[in-house]
Amino acid sequence: MKTNKMCALVGNLHRYKELMPLIKNRPLATLPFDGKYRLIDFNLSNIANANIKSLFMVFNEGETQSVFDHVGGGKEWNLDGIQNRFFIHTYQNFVRQDDNNSSYYDVLIDYLRKSKSEYAVYMGSKILCNIDLKTLLHIHQARNCDMTVVYKKIDLEKTNSDDILLTLDDEHTISEKTFAKDATTQSEVNLCADIFIIKTH
Repeated sequence: MKTNKMCALVGNLHRYKELMPLIKNRPLATLPFDGKYRLIDFNLSNIANANIKSLFMVFNEGETQSVFDHVGGGKEWNLDGIQNRFFIHTYQNFVRQDDNNSSYYDVLIDYLRKSKSEYAVYMGSKILCNIDLKTLLHIHQARNCDMTVVYKKIDLEKTNSDDILLTLDDEHTISEKTFAKDATTQSEVNLCADIFIIKTH
């Protein structure tokens, strides 16, 4: 399966009062990292390296200007062509649609249909990582799962209270999830990396 059969979704709705006023008018994803880079560059580079041609991003209302300022036309990540493109949506628009008796997921489902992608990868912006999405897709296909979730073994003391931890069975299937603040007995845990692959149709 060629990786151009996969589209990508990036979400960044996390708000941390401890980071105010740094994120007053910007999402966490566009905070500077190592000079000219931004946190979102990890996601964008992973997407570009996997030759993914379609990207859908969701942010909080009032925080998108810094995204446009940094991403520009998307040329640096090969997202500036007729077939290679990106879309930015605000979470509050989803909420307003729901208030108007429209389906909460209409915009997202419409994007997935129009992308004509057999697979979709979702990535949050809270946890930074370089990951080979081509290999991840291959693993997902080989295991023939409904969903593949990326996790990393980590010391519990290095987690944040609202991090999601996963319990796996002998087949590496998720049997339970919990928040780090509720974990008390383990010293090493499976931290959900907020990266998921699903088959869209």
